[in-house]
Amino acid sequence: MPEHLLHKTRLQEYAQKSGLDLPVYDSSSEGFPRAPTFKASSHCMWDLKCCKSILNEHALRMNHASPTYTTTQQDKFHPVYVSSLVFDGKTYRGEVAGSKKEAEQLVARICHRVSSWYFFKS
Repeated sequence: MPEHLLHKTRLQEYAQKSGLDLPVYDSSSEGFPRAPTFKASSHCMWDLKCCKSILNEHALRMNHASPTYTTTQQDKFHPVYVSSLVFDGKTYRGEVAGSKKEAEQLVARICHRVSSWYFFKS
């Protein structure tokens, strides 16, 4: 099977190896009956604590450099953190979190969501 058609298979293999729930797939058709257009999406129920591991494993498998995280505490008096990461030449900014670890997981999840079409292509 051509490599560019293996997205679904790779995603399911990863979920099984990692002990995660299998992805749920949705599809719909639009347009005219003689010329329909199809859309599909997958929903992965990955726990937040796995996001950095998923991203690191992908980088290793694809021979990319590991993501580089930068985390800042937004307020000296309250534990509020925001992380950004650089992965494959792109910078991603995360959401506000209550700890440095959570902030890094959140930005890894954002990176995965934005880049999900690319992650399991090979």
